[in-house]
Amino acid sequence: MTMSAKTLLDISDLVRSELRGHLSDDVCIDRVTSEVLPTSDGEEYVRTTVVLEDGHPELDPYVLNEFSYLIHLICDTRGFNAPSIAYSDKSELP
Repeated sequence: MTMSAKTLLDISDLVRSELRGHLSDDVCIDRVTSEVLPTSDGEEYVRTTVVLEDGHPELDPYVLNEFSYLIHLICDTRGFNAPSIAYSDKSELP
């Protein structure tokens, strides 16, 4: 999978803008990054990491699953590879 830095940035921006409408106002997004990583069988995939400010309320897994489905549809219509999304608190990262 060849993917430009601009495409990865576009995916990150898309996830950030769409996710904002699915999270409560108490959840603040610090940053969103996307990268291409290898799978165990030698293929590649896009992983998007959403870094949240510490102290947010518990995320609703049903909302996250719904968002994942939605972002896959949007990415398909825009010709992007749909990302696998990981969520992390800011304090969990170096």
